[in-house]
Amino acid sequence: MSKPIFVFTAGAWNSPDTFDPVIDILAQNGYESRKIDLPSLGGDPVTKGFEEDVQLIRATVTELVDTTRSIVMVAHSYSGLPVSEALQDLGVHERAKKGHVGGVAHIVYISAMMIPEGATIGNSDTGDGVHLFWQVDLDKGIVWVEKEQQLNLWFHDLPPDQAEQWAARTRVHSLGVLWSKTSYAAWRYIPSTYVIPEDDRGFAVAAMEAMVETARIASPTALKETKRIPGAGHFVMLSKPGAVAEILGEVASYC
Repeated sequence: MSKPIFVFTAGAWNSPDTFDPVIDILAQNGYESRKIDLPSLGGDPVTKGFEEDVQLIRATVTELVDTTRSIVMVAHSYSGLPVSEALQDLGVHERAKKGHVGGVAHIVYISAMMIPEGATIGNSDTGDGVHLFWQVDLDKGIVWVEKEQQLNLWFHDLPPDQAEQWAARTRVHSLGVLWSKTSYAAWRYIPSTYVIPEDDRGFAVAAMEAMVETARIASPTALKETKRIPGAGHFVMLSKPGAVAEILGEVASYC
């Protein structure tokens, strides 16, 4: 039986290159990986919602499962929204019922949005969901985070030189995706793991715990496990790639 392939999606403002340290470790253990660059990153042209992100994720995953591959999806931060939306009917068990081999065997959410159908993380009419540390240009439809805030909230657990390098690589992001409303929650149907970095300043640990609890109440058998990584910030895949790779290796053993 072949090993599953890992498919990585990044959160807002950042490319999936942030997973490269983890991907390198996985490669040493014989795992193949694929990164998806979401259209909403860069805001040029600006995307009005997360639909283009959803479409690209779905197209990429469909291409892989059509070759009978099993997939572990790994979503960071914002990308939990389009990943959950994109995977309808692409789960291994759903495809097996239709006589197909391959599919998404597991989803790993890392400090990621994991919300029910019909939900959104903000409201474009009221401006709800716009955090104090976000910089917003409503006319251009973009949002960004200043370097000082990035260093404090995202990269504080990295060596200063590395933190500076990653902060320099961030880009603006399309604002509308952060107000997109979900219509599907893949974590209800595909076994999932939630990873909580315990020193995350960019996404409050209490908020992640509440989101996980809400998901468990809504669908008690859906979320397989929660993993916690002590001393790790929002970009745990940069600061503790070995810990993330270890969790992903465990997940692969389930598939």
